[in-house]
Amino acid sequence: MKSFSGNPFAIFGGAALLLSLSFLALNADPQSPDTQAAKGDSILGERIAGGIVFEGKLWLRGIIGSRKDFAGGLISLSLADGSRQVHFERGVIDIKKVGHDLCVMRWPSTNARDVVLSVWREDRFEDLARFSSSEKDEPLALVNSVSDSVVLSMQSIRIFSVDKHTWRQIKLKGKLRGGFQETADSPPSGDSVYVGFNTGEWGGGLQRVDLRTGVISDVERRDTPLAWPDPEGLRKRCKFGHREIFQGGRV
Repeated sequence: MKSFSGNPFAIFGGAALLLSLSFLALNADPQSPDTQAAKGDSILGERIAGGIVFEGKLWLRGIIGSRKDFAGGLISLSLADGSRQVHFERGVIDIKKVGHDLCVMRWPSTNARDVVLSVWREDRFEDLARFSSSEKDEPLALVNSVSDSVVLSMQSIRIFSVDKHTWRQIKLKGKLRGGFQETADSPPSGDSVYVGFNTGEWGGGLQRVDLRTGVISDVERRDTPLAWPDPEGLRKRCKFGHREIFQGGRV
């Protein structure tokens, strides 16, 4: 796996911008701008939900609302030549680097009761584990853990032990506010995860979940929606960025 020096957020941001512009230019349909904007990308949809740089590729996943809408595809773009590869057309909930592996959490089909955890090995995804979840405890995000695969859901934390090939579950103590869009990320220590929620014009905010105890604590709640949680920024006393509806964003 290639290593990247410098600020990883700056690298990702620059790569995402350049490759996204190239992708749009090379793959635009001969339609009117209004029609093309409404249609969006056939795999990613109208918005990109997240991305990561891994093994010389920029991996991008589309937005997914719930198990029922079954959106959220996954593609990768080569940083060398911009070539595109589709890995999953639908159902991707999250993608995260866990240890030295690239992991994907997904629903395999619209009526599937199990959530599948897959890992990228030898140029393909292999199914590593699976678990069942109820509609009230739907999975939100994979957590960047040092070794074990950790899944944050609406009511619980699931920790998968690769050695024992078993799941351990911790009930959340408190309530995640949620919204029509949530984002989550964790600091390098891996002992907590920060969850940002976006409720549109009604605002948003940030909560912290202790991965050892399941205790939820409020970090901040504002009248403007969260853009992206930044655990590194939190550690450096820069809380998080959020955007205004009619004005420029602020930090």
